[in-house]
This record gives sequence, structure tokens and C-alpha cells, in this order.
Amino acid sequence: MQKEKSTPMCISVDWLQVFTLCAPLDSQELYFGGRTYKLIVEDGQTPLFQRMLKVVCNGRKYATILQEPRNKVITARATMIKVENRVLYCEQFVQFLYDLMSAIGARYKGITRLDLCCDFNKLYGGRNVQRFIKSFVSGT
Repeated sequence: MQKEKSTPMCISVDWLQVFTLCAPLDSQELYFGGRTYKLIVEDGQTPLFQRMLKVVCNGRKYATILQEPRNKVITARATMIKVENRVLYCEQFVQFLYDLMSAIGARYKGITRLDLCCDFNKLYGGRNVQRFIKSFVSGT
């Protein structure tokens, strides 16, 4: 019996959001990892948080920070940090998150959302991608 060769694949983090405790933040410059980032207060809000900030470097967003929870049961220092998807595909995304938390004085409490994705160059058994998707969507 001939053993089938393994299918090349890549498992990546597709979404990362962490819960931290942090004092209220304002627009400012942050320097870490050899770069200068701008922390910018945005006009937007979410159903759970009243304050939104973005972390930008060279015109590109690296993270979103949410503060001021609407629910008063949650501590006022509650701060969510979501790392941008394209940053997650960089080798040093964990170091970026640690450095960002340190720069803003945030204390890590836990992960609130972690999505993983698995990319394949080939499907197992030589299956056809188009037929696989059609079969999946149609439920057959």
C-alpha cells in the first residue's frame, strides 16, 4: 500500500481580539518596535463600547482599541484590542501586540476572540476546489 503524500497547508490566525485593563486613552504618538505609531480617537462607537481608537503607522491601521463599556457592571478600565487581519499574517504579530499593550499601559486579561484559518495548496485525495465548494454550498 502506497502512502499518500501530505497536503501542504498553512494554519494562520485570522482574527485576534484581547481583553485588557487600561486607563482612558487620548490621541498620542507611541514609539515601539522601532516605529512611531499614532493613536487616534475615532468618532465611531460599537454596541458594547462608547469610545474607539485606531493605531496607525505610515497611513495604515494596525489595531483598533475599544474603551468605555456601555454596561456599567463592567469595569471602566475594560479595554479591547483587535489586531488588524493583515498584521496577523506578519511573523511578529504577537510581539506587536505585547509592545502595543506595554506602550499604552494595558494589562492583559485574556483572549476574547481568536479565529483560525487553514489554507491548502491542494485538497486531500486530489479533490477539485470548485466541486468541493459547490457541494458544500448545496449541502450534498
